[in-house]
Amino acid sequence: MNAPMPPVQTSLLTNSPAMDGATSKALKVVHDATDTAEDAAPGAVTIPRKRPKPGERRAQILQTLAHMLEQPGAERITTAALAARLKVSEAALYRHFASKAQMFEGLIEFIEQTVFGLVNQITGQSAKLPGDGLRQTRQIVVMLLQFGEKNPGMARVMVGDALVFELSKCQRLDIRARSVSHLRNIDEALAARVADGLGMALPEHGMHEDGMPKYGVLVLGEMGIANTTSAAALMRVLTGTPVADCVGRGTGVDDAGIARKCAAIHAAVARHGIDGTPLQLLARYGGFEIAMMAGAMLGAASKRQVILIDGFIATAAIAVAARIAPAVLDYCVFGHVSAEAPHRQWLKLLEARPLLDLGMRLGEGSGAMLALPLLRAACAILSDMATFQSAGVSGRDDAEAAM
Repeated sequence: MNAPMPPVQTSLLTNSPAMDGATSKALKVVHDATDTAEDAAPGAVTIPRKRPKPGERRAQILQTLAHMLEQPGAERITTAALAARLKVSEAALYRHFASKAQMFEGLIEFIEQTVFGLVNQITGQSAKLPGDGLRQTRQIVVMLLQFGEKNPGMARVMVGDALVFELSKCQRLDIRARSVSHLRNIDEALAARVADGLGMALPEHGMHEDGMPKYGVLVLGEMGIANTTSAAALMRVLTGTPVADCVGRGTGVDDAGIARKCAAIHAAVARHGIDGTPLQLLARYGGFEIAMMAGAMLGAASKRQVILIDGFIATAAIAVAARIAPAVLDYCVFGHVSAEAPHRQWLKLLEARPLLDLGMRLGEGSGAMLALPLLRAACAILSDMATFQSAGVSGRDDAEAAM
């Protein structure tokens, strides 16, 4: 059995090997102080806590600054508001930071050290057994999700969503570039772990130079609200089908909902028209998820991988991809026809023959995943099934000769 990976602590209010002792202790002071303030009864006499050491006060300031950045669109953070939160004077803040910009820079550096310390803690574990690389990938993803949940202010800084009102103070910090660098470094760490896992599970000749499997099946799903309207709009402009024949009930809207969807598409077409390149039409009428799927499908076809198409929205993506590179359809297997009324018609226009017809409308790749065992069975029959000769079964000619 594979040994389980040790858990990784992600809360900035718990001790972690990724943080030095002073920082962990400082954050514990913040936590204890918060608990004391919340637990104290109104009017109760509390014993003043000791004055924090300089390193601890610095961490308190950064933690409080992060808390103030938790809400999107929060008001501009002033040193007066920050000092009030900490119940200290503004002068006390400037004993630890020379300027407001330096506070922001300190917070960014603190996030970098903490997150990448945790990533390094995971990747530092040697991958000795098959699957260790993929387990480490899962650990990194879980750690990042938990970090974002427990530290929303810091997560917003990390992805470049915070400090939007402080651009004049942060110009020299280049927040956006550092955010992109954060995400690129994390992406590289994840890719390295996945490559390790695949390298142990697959023979070397089964990989491309870029680390992608030579052979495989790409199954894409999506989830969203209102994206059947985007898909219907793409069907309208790509095929010329009347709007009423492109619109279905999606998640189950009533007749009034159908009318609203039709009106939205008519308005969009009136504004943007039906002429343009496939990419232009995708930009006007599609969503990010449809664009992502179309790109992934083109990429998979370029690697000679099978693409298993799901429902109506995935069909919109492959329809765009096919306008860009018609040969992509040679790599497609259509998993099912959904209950969305226009899907059947669009499949006919693409000359596609779906494997299943089960009246499904869930999306999220569910129909394609149900069809996946059929692909595997077909491959097994082609590659592993015995022939008459190998099984020693008499052929028809032998039987006729014996008569």
